[in-house]
Amino acid sequence: MNKKALIVLLVAIVWGIGCWWWYVHKIKGKQGAVASTTVIQPGKPLLFRISSDTPIMGTTFQAFKDSIIASVGKNNLQITGLYFSDEKNSTSSPDLGTARANKIKDLFKDKIAESQLIIKSEADTFKYPAGKPDAFEGVQFLIVTAATLHPVQENNNNTITIYLPTKKIDPAVDDQLKELVAKLKSSKRTTLIVTGYSDNKGASKSNYNAGLKRANAIKHELVKYGFSAKRITAKSEGDKDPVASNDTDEGRQKNRRVEITINNQ
Repeated sequence: MNKKALIVLLVAIVWGIGCWWWYVHKIKGKQGAVASTTVIQPGKPLLFRISSDTPIMGTTFQAFKDSIIASVGKNNLQITGLYFSDEKNSTSSPDLGTARANKIKDLFKDKIAESQLIIKSEADTFKYPAGKPDAFEGVQFLIVTAATLHPVQENNNNTITIYLPTKKIDPAVDDQLKELVAKLKSSKRTTLIVTGYSDNKGASKSNYNAGLKRANAIKHELVKYGFSAKRITAKSEGDKDPVASNDTDEGRQKNRRVEITINNQ
């Protein structure tokens, strides 16, 4: 090989190395810096980004949803929204867990009756040793029978349903009422309508009175925790408007309830 050919070969090699370096460090590096998107891993039907209540649905979500619907039957589906206490909450819900649970509830209520969908929220139940992820599984599902029904259900229409299958108020109801009063009592214009219901066992007048006793019992608790009695109306609908069949014990338990309607004037 003559000297001229050797020089040409060396120049070609240096040029090739330079092009490779430029591609890896400038072009490819910049491509990798483009805004990332969350990709759901196989087997993960749902994720939520941090500080967001918008669900990210993976390709397995529909099959996952169908399997839950098939399993619920006449039972109830409890949807627990999970959140970190330091997440920024830009929703109208009291916390991101409730907001996430309600978004998932909307995805299921076309196939499952709204009276069978129970909303809960829990904070800081997920631990990540390597630090908080960009997105995480923000909801949990549990199928429960009426006998194990969560005693308090927050609905989307400014109402809260309290199940009172027995004469004794569940301690969880007391805790929820205390939290509710803490949130609402500072607003002097907020009023509450507390409506009691019963099952259809017995005479209509007896059922009306049973519903009114339930409503007054809840009103008493609300006043005890500091909400003005003057801004609470207690009434009864007796055995009207059942949310479940009165032909089963489970259904009658669901119908023995109180609904609190929150009016923010």
